[in-house]
Amino acid sequence: MRVFSFTRVIYDGNLTIDLVLFLIKNKPRRLFDFLALLPDVIKYLFRKIDDTQLANRFYRVLLNDITVSDLNLFKVNNMYKIDLDGYGLDKDSVILTGEPSFLIDLFINRTKYKVICTEYDLRERSIIGKLNMGKQKVENLKANGINHISVYYISSFKEKGVMKMSDLVIVYRNKDAIDFDYKYKMTPKDYLHHSLNNKNWILYVILAIVSMLVCMVIATFLTLIMPIIQAYLVSFFLWLCATYYLTVTYILKQPFNIDKVLGYILGVIPSVLLGALLVLIFGSLLHFPSFLVLLFSSLLSLPLLVFELRFYNFD
Repeated sequence: MRVFSFTRVIYDGNLTIDLVLFLIKNKPRRLFDFLALLPDVIKYLFRKIDDTQLANRFYRVLLNDITVSDLNLFKVNNMYKIDLDGYGLDKDSVILTGEPSFLIDLFINRTKYKVICTEYDLRERSIIGKLNMGKQKVENLKANGINHISVYYISSFKEKGVMKMSDLVIVYRNKDAIDFDYKYKMTPKDYLHHSLNNKNWILYVILAIVSMLVCMVIATFLTLIMPIIQAYLVSFFLWLCATYYLTVTYILKQPFNIDKVLGYILGVIPSVLLGALLVLIFGSLLHFPSFLVLLFSSLLSLPLLVFELRFYNFD
């Protein structure tokens, strides 16, 4: 039994994120609909709601004010990203994904290919059962009679539960290249070793550290002409432009794409908000000197920034 991840293996990207960017590009006001979900995200982080409840609220917002013509246009624009022939899928192959069924059905004929995804009832606007993520993927595989996997094709090292069911895991970083494969149970030490031997990982870390220090220096000078929170946000915007250009041009070596710019901006919003919150705490509440405010805010938000730069996938 071979199992294929849909995201960044069968489909070159993340289907849900691509739809969000498509909607925002065509209807910019939709951005505010998605930003309105921030209170729900905070509730999820503090475990007031679970991932299925958060996903239900997100999908309701996603489907709000969306038309059949919107979905058809989205399908036409993104159908080229699907590769169902290149991996030799057969009757013993399974496509495994957390994507909702209403999006999967746009691109895949499920009478021809076996797909385990997040089943969604469009009439009730609700997930049927639970979100097909994490441990739930293992449960859904077993519910479908799959207790053992010969080869698991995936784009990251995140699905530990499914990986433990597999004899061989093949990790794709690009559509054509196999980046890493192994036949044993991966440990944190293995992951760290792989990351440290990944050239792009090192470049991401260096870029994040250097750019954050430059951002702090620029913000320090800007505090002479504007309030510190404004100085921080302005410098962060300048940093955003510079890091996107450097990342795409010198690390990923990809052409400019406005959709990817929007995705990049959305990807680093958490570190922007964290940095701004820390500026307010150290500046307004604790009354630290401006330089220390910016230094501590930059350093404390740096780990999140590194994570965003490393795991945001431009492909």
